[in-house]
Amino acid sequence: MYPDLTVLCFDLPAPLYLCEHYLSQVLGDHSIVPSSRTLGVTSLEEVVEKGKVHLLGNWQFPLLKTFPFHLFWNAASFGEMEPDIVQNYLSYIQDSCRYIYLLQARNGKESTKSSWVVTPIRFSDYEAMLSSFSLIEESDAFDAHRRMSQSGGYFQAVWQKV
Repeated sequence: MYPDLTVLCFDLPAPLYLCEHYLSQVLGDHSIVPSSRTLGVTSLEEVVEKGKVHLLGNWQFPLLKTFPFHLFWNAASFGEMEPDIVQNYLSYIQDSCRYIYLLQARNGKESTKSSWVVTPIRFSDYEAMLSSFSLIEESDAFDAHRRMSQSGGYFQAVWQKV
């Protein structure tokens, strides 16, 4: 549908491997720039190919700092992090992108020994962290036909660079 859509997917090693395997089966190897080609890059300009999905390790996230792009999309992973870790991730993209889409737990994930989240991140934290962006839309998030529950529900929101 969008042949020029270029996707940069950053993740931990195990999910990255699964994502790469799945997407190469669904989209075909010709549509994927595998992690074996991206692991040693020092600049995204070296590896980005228009219209392809690029698989990168989460430790390569700082490469986004100087790489201009349109949209940053994060769904349900920031809730597994402390606010200062989320702030660190957002610091790499705030000068480089025009829009930010987040689908996250509105009140953060519950703090438990198994979650390792001591201080849950909340919607108000995102608002403060994205002060150079304007919130243009926010609503409850739904999973198919029902509201996403857990921790008071999930929100989806879009911010635009001011």
